[in-house]
Amino acid sequence: MTEKIKITRDDKSAKYKLQMEELYKKQYGTELKFDTVEKRGKFLVASVKKKEMHEADKRHAAHETTLATYFVVPFSKGKLANEGIWAQIDSAPAHEGFGYDRDGPYDIRLPNTTSLKIVAGKTVLADISSSEIREIDARDNTQVSAWLKQEYSHNWNSYEVHNDASWNKNLDDNAKRIAKNNALKFAQGFIKKFICNGDEWTAEKSRLKRVEKIGTLRKKVNDKWEKQAADEKKSAQEQKHQQATREVSGQQRIMQRYVQKSLMERITDWFK
Repeated sequence: MTEKIKITRDDKSAKYKLQMEELYKKQYGTELKFDTVEKRGKFLVASVKKKEMHEADKRHAAHETTLATYFVVPFSKGKLANEGIWAQIDSAPAHEGFGYDRDGPYDIRLPNTTSLKIVAGKTVLADISSSEIREIDARDNTQVSAWLKQEYSHNWNSYEVHNDASWNKNLDDNAKRIAKNNALKFAQGFIKKFICNGDEWTAEKSRLKRVEKIGTLRKKVNDKWEKQAADEKKSAQEQKHQQATREVSGQQRIMQRYVQKSLMERITDWFK
């Protein structure tokens, strides 16, 4: 069950926010100010979500990115544990970039990218990234869930999944594959348990099904309209052909009567 802890100056629960920020700095060596702190079972989840401008560098032109950062810490009897798990989701839209050859830099188009990294201390529990799947907002839990469950693409090769074990050069290919599967399952469980609220874990899948159903219905209607238009065009052409045939037949009958009459007149003249 999710219990949101409201953070205000007058509320003593503000101490948890400060404690989470202090613990994060101690564990990861950088400062981070959280927007909210939620109680999820026996854990506290601090989070900050934002959109920021990514400055230009040697490979990227300036572009906006969306970020969602989470810090999950065990919580018991009003006290935090000594360490927690850090997770960050980063998503960037397609944007201009730079490539290089012997003549110098040239403009290129870089695809949209989305990544999720979950770290406990110095241990990478999951490191997942994709590109050219679909632009998503890292702050939107339903989109993140659908991306992580690969509902936006059936192309598994477009997803890179790793953890510390999968990078171990001493493991064989099968062991690395198992490690990658474990990393993906862990990431999915982490997001579902600590990040999503209510039906956010399944909401996007339901929406995509509705969109697909509407698209199928729209296609049926369009196909019906196109068939109806084709039938009407064919019917009009047939009617036009029939009218032309009737006109030709009428002219032929008139000509036949003329020819027959002329022939009778010529034959009659023989007896005069």
